[in-house]
Amino acid sequence: MKKIASRLTLLFIPSLLIACNNPEDEAYFIYSSNFTGQLIECLDNEGIEYKLDDDKNVLIKNKDNEKAVMRCA
Repeated sequence: MKKIASRLTLLFIPSLLIACNNPEDEAYFIYSSNFTGQLIECLDNEGIEYKLDDDKNVLIKNKDNEKAVMRCA
């Protein structure tokens, strides 16, 4: 019985990790259309990855939205 329980546990943990890894969290969206040095400095200081598009919009990952709003808004 213990062997069955341990095997189920070994199967359950990786399944849970895979299910919790949401690819939408890694997608970028426009966080700000107002590119400023102060915003970029804040994002850098907070360890938030960002990109700049051709129109100078600041894009961040969905997973970083709360942190960016709380710390860099």
